[in-house]
Order: sequence, then structure tokens, then C-alpha cells
Amino acid sequence: MLHPDHDIAPLQRHRLAPEASEATAAADGPAPAVSIGLPVYNGEQYLRNSLDALLAQTFTDFELIISDNASTDSTPAICQDYAARDRRIRYLRQPSNIGAAPNHNFVASLARAPLFKWASHDDLYHPDLLRQCVEALEAH
Repeated sequence: MLHPDHDIAPLQRHRLAPEASEATAAADGPAPAVSIGLPVYNGEQYLRNSLDALLAQTFTDFELIISDNASTDSTPAICQDYAARDRRIRYLRQPSNIGAAPNHNFVASLARAPLFKWASHDDLYHPDLLRQCVEALEAH
């Protein structure tokens, strides 16, 4: 039961990036084995390290979907730079901050692969992480 002093904000519809349908259409070729979702807001401090670790995976059959939740730092420039260098990256920028949960839902809605993994802008990943995850899932 909710405490009576807590206000609960009503659910709201948010305007998502108009590029969403274009990003889905732009995902050419067959679906990858794994979709990695990376919602981000003002992640400039660690984002490059996280992206480098993801792109250095020994398992390479993945797409990386980045949704920038209207960051006010250099996150957009970092994401655009990486997306220009690696076709596995689909980068979208929200026109205004839609909140964390809607941004996560938005990222997940764009996934094309049968397997999905969340990533964070401030995490590092062992190069064999995806390979080991896929192998474990295929074994069971």
C-alpha cells in the first residue's frame, strides 16, 4: 500500500525522437544475435570508456542502441562520433528529457535481436562478456 503523503505522478505520454522510425528502418541487413541497449543522460565522463569496452567484444554479432535523453553535456557529440565509426551503433537523441523509465522502454522497443542486454554509460565490460553470455544461453 502506498503512503498517503506520497504523490504519484500520473503516467504521461512522451514525445519520442522523431528519428525512431528512421532508425528502425535504417537498421539494414539481417537481425544481429544480440541487441545491446544503452540509455544515457549526461554520460560524458565515462561514456567513451564504456563504448570502447562494448566495441572490443570478441563476440561481434550485435547492435548497440543508444538513446540520449536530451543530454546537456558532450554526450551527443561522443555518440555521433562513435556511430559514424561503427555501423553496429544506432544513436538516437530525444528532443527533451522523457525520464529514465520511458527512455529504457524506448531503447528496448528498437531491439531487433532475439537476445537483449542492458549496458550503462559508466560500466566497463570484459572483452569476452557477450561471448560467454551467448554460449551459456545456447547451452541451456
